Amino acid sequence: MADEGVRKKIRALLARAAPGSGATEDEAASAMNLASMLMTRHGIEMSMEEAQEDPTGYGEFIPGVYVKWHLFVAEAVGFLYYCRPCWQSNGKYKVVRFVGRPDNVDAASFTFTWLTDQVEALYKQSLPRGLSKDVRAELRRTFKLACAARIRGRAWKLAQAMASNDALSLPATGSTALVVKTHQEKLMGEADNFMKDKGVRIVEHKRSKAGVGTQLGLMAGDTVELQKSLGVKRKALPAK
Repeated sequence: MADEGVRKKIRALLARAAPGSGATEDEAASAMNLASMLMTRHGIEMSMEEAQEDPTGYGEFIPGVYVKWHLFVAEAVGFLYYCRPCWQSNGKYKVVRFVGRPDNVDAASFTFTWLTDQVEALYKQSLPRGLSKDVRAELRRTFKLACAARIRGRAWKLAQAMASNDALSLPATGSTALVVKTHQEKLMGEADNFMKDKGVRIVEHKRSKAGVGTQLGLMAGDTVELQKSLGVKRKALPAK
């Protein structure tokens, strides 16, 4: 298992891009990517050293109640740290935890909370004034779904790029893209097999319908990995 130093480095990278951190845009641009790459490098080094591998299993439930957009963010985090989100229904809401190796689950849980905070902050920044109650509710729902979906898509592309492009994988992890791909597949396969053995079903989400907040959410989702600034140009919305 990773020492606490690795966890502290990951938390420090993510904190660097948090609202109010004082980071420059360039510093914030690389924070989440570097956190993911640090965990990848550490995991590969552990495997190459033939160190004792901690078994794949459940992480702790993350406090809170979650709806669909949170699950999109959880899937994004799974792509970054090679683990699977697992949620259980609790009436109207769901509770979330991750399945994977302990160090990856620990990093994923922290990143999940960090990213959901970013989505909430982006929504508040992007909210126009003077909306009716119904339009505001529609904006909130569709904005967060679109923003989270964009984050998930970008995380998937990053994971794919790291597993297919030596120019990206070598500087980041010290290993070729083939080694990264093998590492990804091994850890994701372990998580999938664990969930299968436990009878947990992996759910594929259907595409959500667009609404008044969709375009703003997509724009916001593009800024999460790229900028510390949460500014999004506001667009006029029709009054209902």
